[in-house]
Amino acid sequence: MRPGELFDVRLAAGARLFAIVALGVPAVLSTNVVSIVGLLILATVWMTGLAVRGVRSLSPLLVITFEAIAVGVTLGAARDGGIPLMGALALAPLMAGVRGGLWAVLQAIGAEILAFVVIAYQGGGSVSSEAAGTLATWIVAGLGFGLIASFARATRLTNNDELTPYRDARALISQLLELSGDLHSGLDAVSISQRVINSAREEIPFVGGVVYIRRGEALTPLIESAESAGLDTPGREALVEHAWASGQGLQQDSEIAFPLRTDAGVVAVVAGALPATLDATDLSVERALHQLTERLSGEALQLDTALLFAAVRDEATAEERRRLAREVHDGVAQDVASLGYLVDDLEDSATTPEQAEVFRQLRGEITSVVAELRRSVFSLRNEASSAGSLGESVSALARHVTTVTGTPVHVILDEGSTRLRTEVEAELLRIAQEAMNNAVRHGRPQNVWVSVRVQAPGAEIEVRDDGVGLQSLRHDSHGVRIMNERARLIGASFELHNADTGGTIMRVRIDRMPVDASTKE
Repeated sequence: MRPGELFDVRLAAGARLFAIVALGVPAVLSTNVVSIVGLLILATVWMTGLAVRGVRSLSPLLVITFEAIAVGVTLGAARDGGIPLMGALALAPLMAGVRGGLWAVLQAIGAEILAFVVIAYQGGGSVSSEAAGTLATWIVAGLGFGLIASFARATRLTNNDELTPYRDARALISQLLELSGDLHSGLDAVSISQRVINSAREEIPFVGGVVYIRRGEALTPLIESAESAGLDTPGREALVEHAWASGQGLQQDSEIAFPLRTDAGVVAVVAGALPATLDATDLSVERALHQLTERLSGEALQLDTALLFAAVRDEATAEERRRLAREVHDGVAQDVASLGYLVDDLEDSATTPEQAEVFRQLRGEITSVVAELRRSVFSLRNEASSAGSLGESVSALARHVTTVTGTPVHVILDEGSTRLRTEVEAELLRIAQEAMNNAVRHGRPQNVWVSVRVQAPGAEIEVRDDGVGLQSLRHDSHGVRIMNERARLIGASFELHNADTGGTIMRVRIDRMPVDASTKE
């Protein structure tokens, strides 16, 4: 018996026993023979109802309806002598609400009233005003108990339904689609941020505008104006953090920062630098910063909505990546690995050295495919669940490559506390993964070195190996083209060439990265 059914059985037994006790005390104290006989009849009916609940051919609602009719007949026959038993009218609606909802409640009440009226008034009989009033009172009470039970039933069914989140999500998405026509600013966070910068410049003509948002505990540039190159200062990050914490516009020398705030709190912080032609000590700048936060409250709400929409979208795709990873790991990867065992058996049964060599080559190809599938599964899982920085994600990939291939991959990290934009980190991670895989697959190196430098909004990743270098007949040109396209997508430069000391070097670099001659050839 399922937990829900067991609960219904216990509730039915408890309610009936309680009704017998609650009605029995006043009936016995009244010493009214009609009431006592009526109580015995009702107790027999209710106990019979409990006994037949195990009969599968009998619907529970049919049993409850029969009990309702029996209660109405008994009370109608007793008339005024059944007044102490009128509380029995509330039991059938209560049980009907538990089992069948509102419609079943109305059906039970209707059966009770009809049975009472037919029996009480047959042959010209009559009912006293006291009995009629008590009847009405308990009918209304039964309706109330039934409504409460119906609500409890609906809540329980909703909580036990695994499709309920999908129904709720569908309702919310439908509402979003209906409202989308009224969203004149759209749900693109980057476009909204650009409008914020343009609008703020009407009050304060700053340069190098950057809109920062939170990713976990780290600040991430969501958008940077084209002239922001070289305008980052060591104090900007602290200024932005202070503006976020205080919720107020701040100025420090030529640097400014002001929050975008809604009723829910700070959504983002806009930072920039005052031009040399503007007096940094002018008090009107500080007043304008305070006013900007209030004036841009509408844009802050738009940005907050767009960021929430992006978070929902990312979470939905993350779950899909997890599902694909499970299917590939448990399905295709296992099937291909099984083929390898079959090829091993064929190699053992080869009749000529030529056949054995063909089977060995086939086994090697299958091993390569399985390794590639495992790398893909790891990438899907890592992409779906990683909340760490770019350097942490690259380190996880490097450990995986080392475990699968046996080639040591050494990682050097140099990261600031400010994060890159989500899409930028994702593309750089995929480029680093492809470069590591190409190095161990085609270069036959003894070691691979990966250097990750992140000083947002700039970044650089270098993958170097001590292998055989680029070969004219290498078959990974498709992977190189994809890396190049990924780099162009985020505005990064891409290099791939042989190192002077042997092996290859892949370097992807986003502008506005501080130059360090020690990392160059």
